[in-house]
Amino acid sequence: MITGGAIVGLAAAGGWMLAGCGSTSQGVRKEGPAQTDWASTAEDSGKQAGGASAPPKPTPEKVDPIRLVKEDPQVSDDLKQNLKPCRKTTRSTPLINGYPLDVTKGKLTGSASTDLVINVMACTDGFGIGSYVYRKVGQKYENVFQDEQPPVYSVVAKDSLEVTRLSYTSGDPVCCPSREDVITYRWSGQRHAFAEITRTHTDYSTPNDGQTPSADGTEG
Repeated sequence: MITGGAIVGLAAAGGWMLAGCGSTSQGVRKEGPAQTDWASTAEDSGKQAGGASAPPKPTPEKVDPIRLVKEDPQVSDDLKQNLKPCRKTTRSTPLINGYPLDVTKGKLTGSASTDLVINVMACTDGFGIGSYVYRKVGQKYENVFQDEQPPVYSVVAKDSLEVTRLSYTSGDPVCCPSREDVITYRWSGQRHAFAEITRTHTDYSTPNDGQTPSADGTEG
């Protein structure tokens, strides 16, 4: 059984509401509210030399994350079939046009354009069922990272991608998996892919006698 402290840790790591676990934590969103309008990274310079007005900002780029996921050949058919508007949700499940998607932006791959991190969640419990990173190449966004092993949730952590995976041990209730792996990835410019740089494992169902997990998953 998960302790109260563990519940808070799991909710904060993934931004989930763990229904039925005796917690009302809404989690921590690290990159602001979900949105579908992604503005250009160019900043308004105000006035140009000589007092002339600066040229108008470019029109914000419209990105449809639902369509992006559904038309992505790398996304599993099972997830696509289950990606539908929610009839019932937890209070913490973010929605885009009724779909349980959480979209954030960040600079992860060194691209001139902003990268998109999309988390797809279950309507009923808010658990993440798929996490994806999209990088703009030319005029299109390409899938450069995905994890479809639920429960899973990804966030932008400075210039790195932080992925939290939860797993169950025998006796865990459905609401409350008691194992957590936090994996940090960084973009490799040479391989044009994400490489794992750290991994931390925590087992909330087993007392650790004051020990804390290290980056490689061992305790010390």
